[in-house]
Amino acid sequence: MLQDLYTIARARRSHLNFYMFDSIIENAASILLLTGLGALVLLLQGQKRSARVLAVGGAAACACGFLMILGNFEPGGFPLAVFIAILVASAVTVRLAYSDRSADALRAIVVLLASVYIFSFIGVQAFTLPWGAGVKLLSARFFDRMDAPALRNFVPIDDEQFYTNFVNDGIALLRKHVVPGETVMSLDFSNPFSFGLGLKPAEGGTTVLAYETTFDDWHRQSPERLFGSADLVMVPQPWHFSDGTLTFSIPRLYGPYLESHFSLIGQSEHWRLYRRLPQNRPLLHG
Repeated sequence: MLQDLYTIARARRSHLNFYMFDSIIENAASILLLTGLGALVLLLQGQKRSARVLAVGGAAACACGFLMILGNFEPGGFPLAVFIAILVASAVTVRLAYSDRSADALRAIVVLLASVYIFSFIGVQAFTLPWGAGVKLLSARFFDRMDAPALRNFVPIDDEQFYTNFVNDGIALLRKHVVPGETVMSLDFSNPFSFGLGLKPAEGGTTVLAYETTFDDWHRQSPERLFGSADLVMVPQPWHFSDGTLTFSIPRLYGPYLESHFSLIGQSEHWRLYRRLPQNRPLLHG
């Protein structure tokens, strides 16, 4: 596992478009301002240690929020903002009855700003909960579902409906050729087929394939480890990969191994299906 994490860390490229970077700076600046004002209130009350702890904690939380954005591809907002706002509001109001009253005006401003963060978050969540429930209800009635019992409740909507058709096309192709006991892998972003059809997972493989995120030309799994013990390999047709970063990288890096160890046995609109050649059974198989 550590080797896999090391490979991903070396292969990953962080792409921040202007909107994301602008959003990050805007949110981080306002959070740091709130934290700084809170620390100033504590300094005016003579609580130097508490002010230092609050300032360091706010900066650390901002750094963690930034890393969370990079990990989740979050297009807007700022993780942990509400946590920081609650932390600041609590720090400046604790033992209020026994504190120095000289910072009352600044304290009120800090609490007001923190309240904006807190109650806006609550308001957004209160709105999105029924909206999400409505979307789920509508998706169950008006959008196509995946043709596999285990995936029935996963319903992409609107522009993402292409993925339902994409997976269903692969499921139909696989059902025509799979033999009981065979394992399957996918050279796409993910492999919905093993779980979707209740097939035993192949040894080896990977959870996700995304060029310059989980692998690149210099840091990647060997073909032997990636294909593992898979008997069947599902490969999207050219220009049909669900992740555009794979269109050229997968054929270039893993195409030669695929063609020399597997034979093409079927095709559909979106997929090609390969079966491992008998003479190329891996040692780890079984």
